[in-house]
Amino acid sequence: MKKCKYMILFAALIIVGCKSSLLETQPYDRIGEEQMWQTEAQAIMGINAIYNNLRDENVYREYYMLDCLSPYAYGYDRLEQEMAGTATTFSATYTNKWRELYKGIQRANDALFHIPAMETVDPTLKDRLIGEAYFLRALHYFNLLDFYGSVPIYEEPIAYDEAFNPRNTVEEVRAFIRADLDAAETLLPATYSASEFGRATKGAAIALRGKLALYAGDWQSAEEDFKTVMGMDYSLHPVYSELFRSETERNSEVIFSIQNVAVQGLGENLSFRLGTRATRGSCWTNGVPSPILVDSYEMEDGSPFVWDNVISGYSNMSLEERDALFRDPDVIKTVYEGRDPRLQQTIITPYADYLGANNVTYTLAWPFVNDIQPYFHIRHNWNANALYLWRKFVSIGDESLMREDGPIDFPVIRLADVLLMYAEARNESLGGPDNEVFNAINQVRQRAGMPELQNSDGSNPTYVANKEEMRERIRKERAVELATEGVSYSDVRRWKIAQEVCNGPILEFTTRVLKERVFTARDYLWPIPQAEVDQNDQLEQNPGWQ
Repeated sequence: MKKCKYMILFAALIIVGCKSSLLETQPYDRIGEEQMWQTEAQAIMGINAIYNNLRDENVYREYYMLDCLSPYAYGYDRLEQEMAGTATTFSATYTNKWRELYKGIQRANDALFHIPAMETVDPTLKDRLIGEAYFLRALHYFNLLDFYGSVPIYEEPIAYDEAFNPRNTVEEVRAFIRADLDAAETLLPATYSASEFGRATKGAAIALRGKLALYAGDWQSAEEDFKTVMGMDYSLHPVYSELFRSETERNSEVIFSIQNVAVQGLGENLSFRLGTRATRGSCWTNGVPSPILVDSYEMEDGSPFVWDNVISGYSNMSLEERDALFRDPDVIKTVYEGRDPRLQQTIITPYADYLGANNVTYTLAWPFVNDIQPYFHIRHNWNANALYLWRKFVSIGDESLMREDGPIDFPVIRLADVLLMYAEARNESLGGPDNEVFNAINQVRQRAGMPELQNSDGSNPTYVANKEEMRERIRKERAVELATEGVSYSDVRRWKIAQEVCNGPILEFTTRVLKERVFTARDYLWPIPQAEVDQNDQLEQNPGWQ
């Protein structure tokens, strides 16, 4: 096949070692192919270019914003049409993700085409680089499969004006991804030195392969892969909130994460999108937690949160009665007391404090008022609709000096996720929970400070009797444990419950409407971008998008 004449390579491509240091790079911008793939350094640079593509906002830089398409968050100025169900095949959301995912695949294909024949690369390093390329190509294709379903497979570099393959079947795409991950598992090391932190590992390949099987409903294969990862050298970090702070983000729970550093063009924008005017840099609050998520956090004894149990007669109150009652800070604060500790570690609730810019402590008032000093400034155009705010991933005090280039790594796969996916796969495979299912989910709950689930005392609020009850517990555990990590949108789609849980109004505790949401049958898959369909008449559009 004719290959693209030039390959775009960015200078600073992946963060390794201490957060103040990067791979030593040269001022490459556009390198002619005849000059590329000559030296070992260029081989490494070519692989780093694939990692760099993960940091695009359409791949993982703003992956967390996908929670706004799940029941557990909502937002403004981002994904508006997708939340409202008015997006078309011309939507930039769909077009840009497709383009950037295939850009990463093109880079991986280029590396896999050239590196095996490079005699200038040490054989051990060459195997590792090839393994990284296989993993990264698989990760890009996994995302294509998740969002678009069946897609064209390209296994070698190809020019854009020659990319006319038809869509492969879902089974073919899944088999292709699995083959890449099988190869990656064989070639990748289990660990790296600290200076290479962030590169793909054997554990990452196995975990992604398990996730691929889980999404396909292949419970046994998923269970086997997750069990293997659970037996490797990973462990839950003891403090949940520290997983999302730059000082403690590199820990034994991380299986694969997107590396960020506080340098222009090399950092994350989590605080920019999720923070407020009180956050250093005066941030935008594009996404906020929904009341559905907040109500999902259990009481500290493991019983479900129920409004009537906290506020007597709540369900029979009118909007006006609730509005008047909740203007008393002492009343509203009781709603969030005695709950799962992850609630306050993840979300800023009414009358909770937040250490903001210049190390000033701010208080979130409800309703939004200016008589609490200092008070939160949210974006003026919709501050009345922001009931809750994110604490997770948002910078504290002056720790992040650049609002759009923060230092916090973004987790793609971590052990808690693997434990919950293992519990899900085994519960479905066996037709009900056994001790291993309980043990897996309870490890996550124990770290959070929540009581263990059990099957011996039917009067205990943590009692789980059967597969269906455990399924619901696992789903709620995923919602609170993985909040604003972007996976909830994929969860509700793969469980085929999105039409039930992502439709209709999002209501405040007064029953005032905060946001209207629409999700129809067509939205389980994104459309093939119209520009791609127009160029390639072999691409058949997804159902409901014709």
